[in-house]
Amino acid sequence: MRRAPYGYCFPTSASSVVEDKLVVRSAGEESVNLRGLRFPFAVSVQVLKGTCDIAIPGQMLAGCSGGDRTIELLQVPEVTLSRQSEVAFQTLAYDAYRARPLKEGRAQASSQKPITSSLALAVFLAPHWRWCRATASAALGFHRSSELSQALMREGENFTDVVTTQRLMRFLFDGCCSAVTSACMSYGFSDRFSLDIALENRFGIMPRTVRKMLSR
Repeated sequence: MRRAPYGYCFPTSASSVVEDKLVVRSAGEESVNLRGLRFPFAVSVQVLKGTCDIAIPGQMLAGCSGGDRTIELLQVPEVTLSRQSEVAFQTLAYDAYRARPLKEGRAQASSQKPITSSLALAVFLAPHWRWCRATASAALGFHRSSELSQALMREGENFTDVVTTQRLMRFLFDGCCSAVTSACMSYGFSDRFSLDIALENRFGIMPRTVRKMLSR
């Protein structure tokens, strides 16, 4: 168990080392539109090759070709990679190897959504864990699961969506391209079929495209 923001406790994954950045590339010769990314920590967007456009709700569309751009934790950007592009999302406010903030000035938990950000980070670190409302409530310090549900509702969030999204985000960070059942279960999915459906529903692209984007 590790201590989460605000003193909450949560389990850690059997694989305690997490990549400190997510690298994605356009698959083949086509441009790729990737929606639904939601990081449990702030990241810097670094264009390694080509160009990309980033749209964040409430902000103007911005193109990236060389400079960095920051995406704050829990923001949901829409990223469009041009042909033959490669982009890295580098963690800023979170040291994934030590499970602690990197900079004192950048809070690990969102002041607007402290419960959501705490739950999101907990699931990201332990995607294989049995994340139901009862166990999550205990990990986050709530006496009853209804208290957690109400807290998330006040923040405009849904428990199942937060859990599923962060399991998929960890899948992306790990660059896991394996389709075997044991690998799927490591991210809380019973088989490849359920994982593939979740990938397509969340990110809006076919699972085979996701795997090409993550191939190293």
